[in-house]
Amino acid sequence: MDISFRTKKHAKVCNSDKELLKSYGKQNAKVIKTRLAMLKSAGNLAQIPKEKPVKLHQLIGQGKGQYAVNLAGGFRLVFVPSNHPVPRTDEGGLDEVQITEIKIMDISNYH
Repeated sequence: MDISFRTKKHAKVCNSDKELLKSYGKQNAKVIKTRLAMLKSAGNLAQIPKEKPVKLHQLIGQGKGQYAVNLAGGFRLVFVPSNHPVPRTDEGGLDEVQITEIKIMDISNYH
């Protein structure tokens, strides 16, 4: 998939081993790199595992329309589909098979 970032800061951190380590520690830096590589190598969102440890899932409430994958220690990588227009199923849900572009919105501890 194609990956973009909400901010230049997110792009800088995620594309630098040194910045990842400084910002998120050794364990999460390694997991973030792994998740980003997995997302980039996937052909579409449907190819991302929904089981732990990755656990792709849609957010609800204020996060509606966003997805996340688990990281370490309660952190998650939050992103949105960035295809234009965003692919939808006939029922109105997001069509994960057609989602091939994402934008990283945040890396945060949700606890």
